[in-house]
Amino acid sequence: MYDPQALDVEVGYLLTQKGPPSVQLSVQRLLTVRTLPAIETMATLVHVGRVSDSHRSYAALATWMEHHGWQMSGAGRDLLLQLPQSEQQDEAVIEIQLPVTRFDHPGLLS
Repeated sequence: MYDPQALDVEVGYLLTQKGPPSVQLSVQRLLTVRTLPAIETMATLVHVGRVSDSHRSYAALATWMEHHGWQMSGAGRDLLLQLPQSEQQDEAVIEIQLPVTRFDHPGLLS
């Protein structure tokens, strides 16, 4: 069941210059600067369209991974490359990145 209170989400922003190491947002929230860890291999796909339809791109990427011998090996990343430009919100560009490792499966497609 979908429980929005159980989501563990991080939001990032590309910094172009040095800033403070942290900013207190509220009593319970502290915004900190950190570098994303390097990932050896990522399966990626660029979703163009509505943000609310990105689950379809995740499904396509997961199907490709399964058919080509890859499995997820950590938390994924979404990079919002372009915000929606209209009220229809159908021009968003999101790069979906999933860390992966190879696995052996006898029925793989090449």
